[in-house]
Amino acid sequence: MIFSASFLRNIRIYKREQNLYYAQFCFAIIISICGTYFNFKVFEPGLFSQDSIYQLSQAFSNEYGDWHPPLMAYLWHLFLSASLPISSMLFFQISLLWLALFQYRKFQGFSFRSYVIYLLPFLPWIYNFIGVIWKDVLLAYLLLNTAIYISILFGRKKIHYGNFLVVILLFFVTYNLRGNAIFAIFPFVVLFSYIYFQRSSRLKIILLSIIIVVGTIAVSNIFNYSYLKAEKTNPESMIYTDDLLYFSLIANESIVPGADLESLIVCSKTRLAEMTFSVKGMCLDLYTESKVEKDDLSSVWLQTVSQNPLKYLAFRIGVFSEIIRSRQLPPIYIQQIPEIIDNPNDLVFEKNKYYVTMQKIIYWSSAYFPNLFKPYLWLSFILSFLMVLAFYIFKNRRSSKDLIPTFFIALSGIMYAFAYLVIGSGPDFRYFYWSVLAINFVFLDLLISKFKFSSFAKNLKYYFLAILIIVLINYLVNHYKVPTSIIELYS
Repeated sequence: MIFSASFLRNIRIYKREQNLYYAQFCFAIIISICGTYFNFKVFEPGLFSQDSIYQLSQAFSNEYGDWHPPLMAYLWHLFLSASLPISSMLFFQISLLWLALFQYRKFQGFSFRSYVIYLLPFLPWIYNFIGVIWKDVLLAYLLLNTAIYISILFGRKKIHYGNFLVVILLFFVTYNLRGNAIFAIFPFVVLFSYIYFQRSSRLKIILLSIIIVVGTIAVSNIFNYSYLKAEKTNPESMIYTDDLLYFSLIANESIVPGADLESLIVCSKTRLAEMTFSVKGMCLDLYTESKVEKDDLSSVWLQTVSQNPLKYLAFRIGVFSEIIRSRQLPPIYIQQIPEIIDNPNDLVFEKNKYYVTMQKIIYWSSAYFPNLFKPYLWLSFILSFLMVLAFYIFKNRRSSKDLIPTFFIALSGIMYAFAYLVIGSGPDFRYFYWSVLAINFVFLDLLISKFKFSSFAKNLKYYFLAILIIVLINYLVNHYKVPTSIIELYS
């Protein structure tokens, strides 16, 4: 009799817990739907930059170039072909963000503490780009979904083929949104390979990681150039021109194919897009009669850089120092203004009261806390977090396994950011959008996850170490005098 009563009581408790879970599940879906719809209506039809308009024109024509990701324009083309409005890309982009938040809450068992994750989209330095139809924004939201999905798989004993295909698809789509996204994907590739082989063989993990990366790049090239027949436009020529102009000034002779030394000197003194060291190819097109011969650029660049690696590194550090915007420099391009540039589709954005309110909050934040809209501050946070977390995981291997996915998310953010050390060409805050989103997500995740927070918080020395590293990095960045000219850089 006692056994029966106890059994029935356990059944009732189980049913109550199941009903509570389903109620929380449904409520989380409702929140995600409302969040998507609200943000969509605030920004409808979307905020359009020159890049957005260019990709929209490709979507309409179904003809693509590789200056911007063909896959994004092709997806947009599919939406339009299905008789969906132009704003469908905005809806898709925003829905990915809220899908990631739903995934995360489900992963956390819909705990009350996990409601904190809903702060993420409304942080001013995250919300500022949420309505801009950009490859950088879409990339960040896809990477967040990838990070959360792989974190969910981390706790499983077996990975099914369905999970494998989903992850491979996420890698493929993410890589095809931005070439340098491979740096952001790579930590997740390694982590997934580690999970797939159940931590059994380092050789298998390395081989699978290499196969996934090489396979993703190879299939992407086939998809873009054979299936979509995208035109090759040599976007890397911008970087090559900047680098070769620097070496030309050092040698006092032009090594930029098609450009004379006089034109290079003119552009070395011309600032475009708030940049001293880069965007020189645009300057040559706009202000001189020189026509850079792009076909020969890569071979000349490779030969020159291989002969002068240290000078190349010094120049790239100078460019990067401008891009990350130290305390000496103002934040650049923190929001899309005007909301929609002149376009052939007669798209118009009508400001509503919610947009105006959020815009005021963003500009108030950037006025009083400008460093929150500069990449250098967030990079210092990620670097300090990675160093401290790596040390903590090494010292507490058995009790810190749940922190491994968190570590890889932060690693993805920093690797993506440092890719701009090589390919950086502009100071736009959006270039670091994934890095900023990643570290903010990591901070919230530590607060939400009771185990992670409590196990990490017991060791206050790690927090003191993190603060010390942040202070040191900020001191070095803010006391590094950014050169004001290319001549000053190499002299």
